[in-house]
Amino acid sequence: MFASVFRPITAPGGSLLRWASQPGGGQVYVQVAGVERATGRLVENAGILHESLVVTETSNPSTPNRCEFTAFGFSPSVGDRVVVALGSSSSPDRLFAGIVLSVTQSYVGTPDFARYAVSCVDDSFLLNQQKVIKRYVAQSATDIVTDLVDTFSTGFTTTHVQASLETIDEITFTNLGVVECLQRVAKRIGATCRIDQFADVHFYTGSESGISVPSELVEGVTPALEAFSVSRDLSQVMTRVYVEGGGPSVLSEISVGETIIPVQDSSWFNASGGTVVSGPQRITYTGLSAGGGGGLVGPGAAPRAPLRGPWRQALVWSPVPTSTRSPT
Repeated sequence: MFASVFRPITAPGGSLLRWASQPGGGQVYVQVAGVERATGRLVENAGILHESLVVTETSNPSTPNRCEFTAFGFSPSVGDRVVVALGSSSSPDRLFAGIVLSVTQSYVGTPDFARYAVSCVDDSFLLNQQKVIKRYVAQSATDIVTDLVDTFSTGFTTTHVQASLETIDEITFTNLGVVECLQRVAKRIGATCRIDQFADVHFYTGSESGISVPSELVEGVTPALEAFSVSRDLSQVMTRVYVEGGGPSVLSEISVGETIIPVQDSSWFNASGGTVVSGPQRITYTGLSAGGGGGLVGPGAAPRAPLRGPWRQALVWSPVPTSTRSPT
């Protein structure tokens, strides 16, 4: 049995709370990639070292909760699902749920006795997998939060999003993570946002109805290799790169319902149609008209200097060919 007492260590100001495992006391359950590695583990020599398990919670919603532990007898991988719970097997209290962010491999004595220092981050890391490009106009914060989670994430719920929250006149998100978007909505209406250990988003107004202890290592029998380690870190893996291409400016303001957008240079666009980006908006077009005929009229249109000739005056608007008035 992995019997431990989780001792809370509160940092100055109360903003940080650490749960440090100590031998003796209640049962601690730690699942790594769906396999129990603490209380009730099936393989006795593959588990987690006592006093290495630490759960760090923070009251700052922009800072994710973290979990650290040292594993032996099995090799955790970056991205593995980790769940830490305390209590009985029938009704354990979840303290942490997230994924393995980094793994540092070392050993005690010889390489046959490997140790894996594991660092985990909570589910907010997964909630930020997609970037948000969207604009909301005259919608309640409840609808905005629900749409952000449903549209730009997978596996997250909104069971604890407060109903009938204040209406926001307009808010725009451009290439932001979902967590930052939620925080901006919360700031606009004075709400609180957090993600619990069951991947459920809590969003509400008002109120809702430390130091780790490292495991002791045995002195190595090969001093020259005591500091040898291998680190694997998922936080620096880049799976996508966002690139926004160039393009021309629009020649005038576009009225609602307009079907043509005049631009300075049509060479950027595909004659068979495509998609363009304008701020937070993505606009689909179906064709291209190169233009070149007609004149530019309306406010702001100005003639060039008068041409000299035998006539009284001549005015030219580009790109219209020269237009003259006959002499009288």
